[in-house]
Amino acid sequence: MSKWPMVKLGEVCEKRISKWDRSDELNYVDISSVSASSKVIERTVLVEGESAPSRAQQILLEGDVLVSTVRPNLNAVARVPKSLHKQIGSTGFCVLRAGAQIDSGYLFYFTQTDAFIGECVNRSTGISYPSTTAAKIKEIKIPLPPLEEQKRIAGILEASARQLESLRNQIAALEKLSSQVIYEFSTSCSKFISLNEIAEVSTGATPLRKNKSYYEGTIPWVKTGEVVGSEITDTEEHISDLALKETNCRLFRAGTTLVAMYGQGATRGRAGFLSRDMATNQACAAITPIESADDRYVFNLVKASYEKLRASGRGGTQPNLNLKIVKSFEIPYPTDERLRLNLSATCMEVDTQIDALNKKINLLQELHQSLATRAFAGEL
Repeated sequence: MSKWPMVKLGEVCEKRISKWDRSDELNYVDISSVSASSKVIERTVLVEGESAPSRAQQILLEGDVLVSTVRPNLNAVARVPKSLHKQIGSTGFCVLRAGAQIDSGYLFYFTQTDAFIGECVNRSTGISYPSTTAAKIKEIKIPLPPLEEQKRIAGILEASARQLESLRNQIAALEKLSSQVIYEFSTSCSKFISLNEIAEVSTGATPLRKNKSYYEGTIPWVKTGEVVGSEITDTEEHISDLALKETNCRLFRAGTTLVAMYGQGATRGRAGFLSRDMATNQACAAITPIESADDRYVFNLVKASYEKLRASGRGGTQPNLNLKIVKSFEIPYPTDERLRLNLSATCMEVDTQIDALNKKINLLQELHQSLATRAFAGEL
């Protein structure tokens, strides 16, 4: 419990957010613009007048705190920078504009606390696509210390956030280096080969949910949300030997590369690398090289082909991949095995550095959250 008075967000934030009259060409911030991990607006889309999306309505001001009302458990929140002052935001955001009693930075860091996220989740409806409303979010209560204390707390949390940002920037630089190495390798290679010529490409299945015994085992079972461009060491759900025996599920060996054939948002086209034997659902394509020496090579090339794979999708508004597309997908494949092994070794060295930085980030995030909990309880 906080030692300060608790007030509703709606009582300390401005009540009216002006609507866009669609008279200008402006930058549009939609739900996908906000990174749930870094808490920043990563990209915008230039929109104009009547051709703009129907949700492009809210005029944003510098310092506004945007809270996504969709999938509130992901905590996609961001603060509007000076460069996006008087630009446009989606109605999918609850726009929290600090009033005279509250500091914008203090408000921003409060929206990242476990307490706030929990309150948003409790106020959401829907299972597959949970969402809440701006009105419900503004009912959430926030501790309200004196304004100077708010600014002091915001400053402490800002310093911690900058450390996290520095580590993420280091990871981004390493990923850029890896991409450049693979790009130069690919452009210098004259031989390309389809994946099904050097690997077995297949998929898994989802055991019947009604049969609980299928989900009472120890075999890791991968879903597309767990395919995030890195090594997969464990999974949220596990299946049993009985599930392997009685369903179309298969066990894929360690070293297999997975590709998410469909999924929400940016999921489609992502690759993952099995660190041990695992099963998958039918939304994953499993690429198991014939020669184990090619395991890392295939993963690195497929991972680097994310955009190209996504562009290969078929279907309507959200085109999906399928086994035929994945099997016929071509990657550079020099005849000299040493070239492939050298590339794999270079990429693995970079991945090792990235893994170490991610561990630091995880630790720092825990410390940051602990710091925030103490700060909003008045214990700093």
